[in-house]
Amino acid sequence: MDLNPTDCPFCGSKRFRTRIRAKQKEIRVCDDCGLGCRVPRTSEDEIREYYRTAYYAGHNLVFDEKRREVFRKDFDVIAAGMKPGRVLDIGCGMGHFLAFAREKGWQGTGIEPGEYAVHAAREQFGLDVRAATVEELARNGERFDLITLWNVLDHLLEPHSVVIQAAAALAPGGRLAVRSQNYAVRVFLHRVGMGFNIEFMKRNFGMYHESVFTVRGFRRIMHDAGLAHVRLRNSALAADVRGMTFTPRLIVACEAAAKASYLATLGTALLSPSLIILGEKPLLP
Repeated sequence: MDLNPTDCPFCGSKRFRTRIRAKQKEIRVCDDCGLGCRVPRTSEDEIREYYRTAYYAGHNLVFDEKRREVFRKDFDVIAAGMKPGRVLDIGCGMGHFLAFAREKGWQGTGIEPGEYAVHAAREQFGLDVRAATVEELARNGERFDLITLWNVLDHLLEPHSVVIQAAAALAPGGRLAVRSQNYAVRVFLHRVGMGFNIEFMKRNFGMYHESVFTVRGFRRIMHDAGLAHVRLRNSALAADVRGMTFTPRLIVACEAAAKASYLATLGTALLSPSLIILGEKPLLP
C-alpha cells in the first residue's frame, strides 16, 4: 500500500487534492468519488497492532460507556420500521451498543480486533463477541437483519471493502447503518479554530482518523456495495468528545438546530458533527 498516495487510493482519480494540513499530516479528498484519507497513511501492521492492544486505554476506555445516550437517540433512526432480529455490530468495542440492542429485543453478535474489548464484552455483558471479520461470517453463511458500524468506517484503511463485505452479510431486505464523521462540519470547525486560535476546535477535525467521506462519498460507497434507498441523517451529539465536554442544554440546542436546518432544507443541510448513513439490501438480486 502506498503510504503517500498522489492519486486517489479508492478510485484511482488524479483529482486527489489536499484540503487540510496540520501536524505534518494532510487530509486529501478525491473530487471524483468523494472519499479521502489522511496522508501519510498508517501501515496495515501498525493499524492491526494498535487496535489489538492499545486502543482501549484512557479516553477510549470510558468513551464507550458515554455513548449510550447516542445509541438511545440514534437507535430509533437506524431501526425505524424494523422488527427485532439479528444484529451484527462491526468494531463493537466492549459491547455497549449490543447490550443496549438486546434490551430492545435484538439478538446481537459483535466482531472486534481488540483482545481486551472482546474479553470485556463477553465477561461484562455475556455477549457473542468474536475476534473475526465480517468477511468470515458472510463466507460461513451467517446473515443479519441489521449491521452497524459505530464510528468505525473512518478508522479503516479500506472502508469501501468493509462496506461491501457487510452488505454481503445482510439478509435480503436487511439494513446497514453507519455512524461516521461529518467531513464538511469538521473542516469548518477546524478552520474556525485555526483562524481564531481556539484549541479544541483546531483538534476537532480528527487527524487521528484514517479515512474521510463527503456526502457524495458516503452515497457512492453504499451504492457500490449494492445497497438501495441510501439516506443520511444527523446523528446525536456525544456528551464527551476529545477536548470537549457538552452540557445537556448545549446538546439539546445543537441537536435542535441541526434538526430544524435538516427539515427546513428538505434533508439537504446536515449540520451535526457526525452522521448516520443508512442503506438497504434489495429483496431480490
